[in-house]
Amino acid sequence: MISFRKISAASTGKLIRAYLSEGTALDDPGRGLAMYYAGRDPRASWRPDMAPAVMRALGIDPTQALDNEALEGLFEAKRADTGEAWTQHKRSISAYDLTASPDKSVTLAIEFARDDAEKAALILAVWRANDDAMRYIAGEIGWARRGDGGKHGAEPGDVGWASFMHFTARPTLAVQDGPDGQTYVMDVPVPGDPQTHIHNALFNMVVTADGHIGSLDTAAMHDRMHEFDGFFQARLADELRALGIAVSYNKGDLAAVVSCVPEFARDAFSKGHKATVRKAKDYAQRQGLDWDALPAERKFSLLGTTAQNTRLEKFDGKSDRELWREHAECIGWQHTTAITGEATPKLTREQRIEQAARFAIRHIEKEFATVAVLNLGVLRMWAARGLIGTGLSGAGLSGTEDINTVMREVEARGVTLNGEQAGLIIGEIAAPMRDDEPGQARMRTRVTNTVQVRIERELTELSEAAAADRSGALSEAAVEHAVAASGIVLPKRPGDRPGAACGRARLRHRRWPGVPGRGSRGGQDQPRAAAGGRGLESRRAARDRPEPGLAPGGRVAGRRH
Repeated sequence: MISFRKISAASTGKLIRAYLSEGTALDDPGRGLAMYYAGRDPRASWRPDMAPAVMRALGIDPTQALDNEALEGLFEAKRADTGEAWTQHKRSISAYDLTASPDKSVTLAIEFARDDAEKAALILAVWRANDDAMRYIAGEIGWARRGDGGKHGAEPGDVGWASFMHFTARPTLAVQDGPDGQTYVMDVPVPGDPQTHIHNALFNMVVTADGHIGSLDTAAMHDRMHEFDGFFQARLADELRALGIAVSYNKGDLAAVVSCVPEFARDAFSKGHKATVRKAKDYAQRQGLDWDALPAERKFSLLGTTAQNTRLEKFDGKSDRELWREHAECIGWQHTTAITGEATPKLTREQRIEQAARFAIRHIEKEFATVAVLNLGVLRMWAARGLIGTGLSGAGLSGTEDINTVMREVEARGVTLNGEQAGLIIGEIAAPMRDDEPGQARMRTRVTNTVQVRIERELTELSEAAAADRSGALSEAAVEHAVAASGIVLPKRPGDRPGAACGRARLRHRRWPGVPGRGSRGGQDQPRAAAGGRGLESRRAARDRPEPGLAPGGRVAGRRH
């Protein structure tokens, strides 16, 4: 999956760099073997096709090896060469950590590969899928907003990032730098589980064609991260199939799985550790130290010391890889190779789109079984995941157009709900996002369906009829008599006329069906107007297409008569 976290410009860059590089100096001589496996430096490598304008804005020279000080400055929104701020405008967020993680089966295929050549090929497959996914994300959020809150629109630009490959997953801990300082995330240095993943530090900078430096337009990161992950998984599946590896779906149809790695092995290498954190806090207390008041670097040191003692006491000082092999033997799992020469099914583009559209529609129907309105991102997510099993068209970003094509097929066909054909209604509503300024709200695309609209229209008509029907209502005299006979004293409000409390009791106990738009779940966030095709395509694909007008009343798609 692909997840993201913000990196504050007020952070201490040294601690961020240490976390991302797993505490190893960037000039560590032991990184040579990792460079052989990865085909690039896993400790820190620039975007392979970084634009010269971005390099100049960041103050970096891609021909020179990364050094700690330069990278640490970038995490504080400072130039790598001079240490000065990127722009005159203050940056609260310096970067976003986008982490791409393949399924556990891919990690185990890497770790238990037959030889170094197979391991290198598998690692390179993960790198290539990661880079393509990052380029896709960059095209969607690499837009510099102009004016306060983007009131003057946005224009595309170039962005840059640095990537860090990790091969182990360890429990993480939120460590605060003293009682009032920044909070950092660190890996607890205990024996972890094998888990290949790549941290991509996407710098919060967009350089436009005229040299303007703006910040990322991160709205898509909230609604479309699952779509981006679906593209990453589909691209990875293609890379694995090209090596002759059989690929399937995991549970839930969320990710590409190396088919020869059994589920029990994947589960056996997924666990967590909490004892080290507790022991470090106990150690600090015995030394008369206040854990909460300690600076972050001191906490990191205590955790490292405690973890090293735990490894010596409990694991005889064995390395992670030694422990993993013992664990594999303990569970009775033996692995030789993932490259089995599996023949890749030859599908035409039309066949791939057809299969992916059926996959997406099946899952969208399940989504509508529990909710009335979906974010458009949910539909795009299933369109992308449908391509994991079918493959993408071409290499690089050419496959992103397949997502748009599948979406158009989904829109044209609609869905079947409880045996009834339903068209999709796609429209926009104003909804605040977490990155918006207070009081601001951007338009977000929502999707409902004609069956839901019919149900809610019928419910509204029944509610209005019930409200107008007084045939079974009790008279005020009957209610007052019943209250008096019960002995219950109803509270009075200042200025109440006689019988007002009884009237409130009558209204309070009357059954009122839910009315859409007045508290019932079904009426929330109904689209007000059609998107006119907006949102069905990626932002990159729609960049040069004229903006359509909004159609009053909402656009109905996929409706069959």
